[in-house]
Amino acid sequence: MPPEQDAGAGLDPPVRSPCVSVCVLDEGTNVCIGCGRTLDEVAAWSQMTNAQRREVVARAPARLAVLRARGVTRKRNDDATR
Repeated sequence: MPPEQDAGAGLDPPVRSPCVSVCVLDEGTNVCIGCGRTLDEVAAWSQMTNAQRREVVARAPARLAVLRARGVTRKRNDDATR
């Protein structure tokens, strides 16, 4: 089933990616310090259903909080071209 459609729900607009263009993985957790997704979740995003995407988005704030508690913060690189 395409990601933009959940079973029985008709057309469901795709859940937007939480990417904030700070694509850096924390070495200790393998979680992006920008959006809070794992590398596997980032790679699978386009194939996920909206329900799966919502689950990922729901988990991200807790992951980011753990990173912040460890002192890992997202910073934009002034030289970045994104």
